[in-house]
Amino acid sequence: ALEDGAELVVLGRRSPKIDGVEFVPFELGQDIDPSVIQGVDAVVHFAAADLENEDASDLNITGSKILIDAAKSASVKTFIYTSSQSAREDAPTKYGRDKWALEGLFGPDFGIILRPGFVYGRYAKGAYGNLCSLLAKFPIIPIIGADEPVQPIYIDDLCHAILQASTMPSAIGHMYNLGAEHP
Repeated sequence: ALEDGAELVVLGRRSPKIDGVEFVPFELGQDIDPSVIQGVDAVVHFAAADLENEDASDLNITGSKILIDAAKSASVKTFIYTSSQSAREDAPTKYGRDKWALEGLFGPDFGIILRPGFVYGRYAKGAYGNLCSLLAKFPIIPIIGADEPVQPIYIDDLCHAILQASTMPSAIGHMYNLGAEHP
């Protein structure tokens, strides 16, 4: 985004420590003054409290509503929510059920929902990092949920898709699955 000339403001718990990026300390669920995002073209929402903690569900919903309301008050045109391909009402995991519930906050006139598959990249972090750690310890790992297709997506491809969606007014009100063409 920076290479393309975008100005970035990051709201979060940790500064990205990247030159040219403005950082605003923010915790999901805290009130936010809409003026912080006034004039912003797009908000990309990655934040989530511990999605395996039952007490975090309310925080995820309430915190997302606060952020959405602030974006609407600041007249932000594009709001992108990064969900998951596992999002559904009857998902076997709390993570999938919470992601599905959060998708319900968006309608046909506000928001773009992106559902990336299994995100991997040059750094072993998140679910990809957990898988790398398991593979480093065990030569064979069981496949759980083998009936669910996995559509991996490289982190740079995901970032490119987010940037593209942020400049496409025709994407508002739609949901997109992102990942390998063939699971």
